[in-house]
Amino acid sequence: MTVLRLATFNLLHGVSLADGSVQRAALHQAAGALDADVVGLQEVD
Repeated sequence: MTVLRLATFNLLHGVSLADGSVQRAALHQAAGALDADVVGLQEVD
């Protein structure tokens, strides 16, 4: 059986909750860690 992995990822406008900075490398790493076939992005500006 073929498995299709779906995920959603809320980018929160690309801003860190901790300090309000933009963490592009962390976003990239987190998206890759999802290991999904299809990713729905939320709050992308």
